[in-house]
Amino acid sequence: LDFTYGKTHVGKPRELFSNQAKPISFNERSEFEREAREAIGSNEWAISPSRTSTGSSMLLINPHQPWYGWGQFYEVHIHSEESLRFSGACFLGTPIPTIGHNEKLGWTYTVNNPDTADAWSESFDNPKDPLAYRYEDGYRKAEEFTETIRIKRGQEMEQREVIFRKTHHGPVVRKDSETTFISANVAGVFNTDRFSQGLAMARAQNLEQWRQAMNFCSIPMFNVAYADCEGNILYAYNGSIPRRNPEFDWRRPVDGTIRDTEWQGLHSFDELPQVLNPKCGYVQNCNTSPFLTTENENPERSKYPDYMFEDADHEKRRAQLSREILGDLKGLTFEDFQGLAMDTRLYWPKKNLDRFKDLLEQLEKEQPEKAARVKPYLEHLLQWNCVATNDSTATTLCVYWYEELHQGTYPGETLKNQYKNNDQAQLLALAKAARTIESLHGSWKVGWGTAHRLQRAYNKPDVQNAGVSFNGFIESLPCPGAPGPLGIVYTVYSTPTVPIVRPTRYAVVGSCYVAAIEFGAKVRAATAVPYGTSGNPRSKHYFDQANLFSEKRLKPAWFYPEDVLENATSSYHPGENWDWKKK
Repeated sequence: LDFTYGKTHVGKPRELFSNQAKPISFNERSEFEREAREAIGSNEWAISPSRTSTGSSMLLINPHQPWYGWGQFYEVHIHSEESLRFSGACFLGTPIPTIGHNEKLGWTYTVNNPDTADAWSESFDNPKDPLAYRYEDGYRKAEEFTETIRIKRGQEMEQREVIFRKTHHGPVVRKDSETTFISANVAGVFNTDRFSQGLAMARAQNLEQWRQAMNFCSIPMFNVAYADCEGNILYAYNGSIPRRNPEFDWRRPVDGTIRDTEWQGLHSFDELPQVLNPKCGYVQNCNTSPFLTTENENPERSKYPDYMFEDADHEKRRAQLSREILGDLKGLTFEDFQGLAMDTRLYWPKKNLDRFKDLLEQLEKEQPEKAARVKPYLEHLLQWNCVATNDSTATTLCVYWYEELHQGTYPGETLKNQYKNNDQAQLLALAKAARTIESLHGSWKVGWGTAHRLQRAYNKPDVQNAGVSFNGFIESLPCPGAPGPLGIVYTVYSTPTVPIVRPTRYAVVGSCYVAAIEFGAKVRAATAVPYGTSGNPRSKHYFDQANLFSEKRLKPAWFYPEDVLENATSSYHPGENWDWKKK
């Protein structure tokens, strides 16, 4: 799992902290990549004026991405003094923010899984022409071309010429038989309008202009949540989704010899599932079904073709918690909203502890010796309010219990085989989790902030095979966030416990940018990034925002020029002869 520069593999503790980490095999890498996809997610909320104290709409921006390497977000405010004034965040290397707000409106994304790619079975059965493939009553001619690719063998790179072939459907990617090949295509993969769409969205001054920008449909995926100063809120299941003949099963390669399997353009933005201004006063999505985004005004599943979605029926605990939180809101202040943006209530224990309490009572009657093994640990959890804090020993016990029960380096929501359909085994696993904590820390009662830390590990991207090295001797702060599958807003995933100096697990993935925005007469925002805005270890801004993440706080994000200048520590305005290299 290459979350970082070099060969850092989260979940492989012996490799993780070695500057000579060995590359893992293809099969191992595939498994780690699968777990990475499960870990990465986001939260998005849009709240209407009916739920707020000021009568203004609010927006939560909360992507969950790796904190090292390719996944890092940076925060930026662009003010061109012409048509573009926008504040938000994006991946390193992106020239303008991809999520954020201007003076009138804002939006954010969470990852969705629209079906944007297809495969066709091609028949190359012409004995006279190996490049001829059957289409309707005749043949078409495939294009064949040669490319030189570089292949790494050990520490050396060698060049190899490879012959490729493509049909009008797309490149040939697999050979099924001597005459049958599979071609594939991804909608919008070569679309060059994404930057134009992003600029149009950032420049939009109202909902109508923003929707016109969305009609480019050049951003290939993402659930979108939107809010503006006029009180509008909106959720949309966005994607570059081909319009197809619904009579075919598009989950498998379709017959490429017939015209009926051709794509028929893209679905327009208006044809995608969306909710505008629901009466309940909120929309949310946490990488889950577009049909469970709000209370009683969700899009109707039957109105959309099955081929649109690969995530239509799944709802994660983060989404269930979000709907519970948002459904209870009344008179929300901007200050309270900032607190919700870093909320650490845990949904899984809240919904399951009573069930295990009943199970323990039954076990005490039938098998008192077994019950005695687990009773002190469950009683400890039953006295807890199910809120993760730095001082909470119950949080540590709960997290380790959940991880014992569930699959993966970043446990998802699937039970391990030995615990499926076995409630008693699930309960007894709590004692096993307590023993694990005790073996690491000397006691099973360990504060979550002691076991779970924030540290900006130094990495050396210029050194081959050098990874991130966490160090128990350098500064770290307690981290109250917890893994997303437990059902928590403030989502943080961490390394395995590292027994160096003191046993510690270090945060590496999760809430990589948090922004709470209120669209009143003047827009105001509060934000944070995990460590700081500078990647230079010598900069005072290298780790200066870590305390915000440790204390569940946000900082003001100044938007208007007068506020920016008033709060700036330094500023400059380069003239025509300004030499940026000297500055």
